[in-house]
Amino acid sequence: MTPRAATTHIVVHTAAGSQDATAEDIRRLHVDVNGWADIGYHFVVRHDGTMDAGRRVDLVGAHARGYNDRSIGVCFAGHHDREPWSPEAAEVGVRLIATLCTTYGVPVVNVIGHRETGARKTCPGTMVDMDDVRAMIAAHPAYRVDP
Repeated sequence: MTPRAATTHIVVHTAAGSQDATAEDIRRLHVDVNGWADIGYHFVVRHDGTMDAGRRVDLVGAHARGYNDRSIGVCFAGHHDREPWSPEAAEVGVRLIATLCTTYGVPVVNVIGHRETGARKTCPGTMVDMDDVRAMIAAHPAYRVDP
């Protein structure tokens, strides 16, 4: 796997499956079914607010064509065409993304849903309003990126 040279975006996803899916569950799918070298996402946030590490954060992901070499992928377990993020998942996910933005100098406008990459999907789900997500990240105390 290739080291990521730059981080310009954070891409938000839905697992489109079980609310309890772990990074290991998704890793098995990506490796055993898709034939990939590892899980495509860097982080998985579960319905109960548990956060799992996925692919090493310094490596190129496999989650958003055209963005993998310059982005970090954050996946929320569950199917967000059917249900919104739980309050616990939203709290942990927003804090995680705000921290990643601060760490890597990613402006909140570059936090995008998978569907905003040009993918023909609803990901991260029709019940996830990315404008609201970006507003929550920008307002979070962990977000400290100069405009």
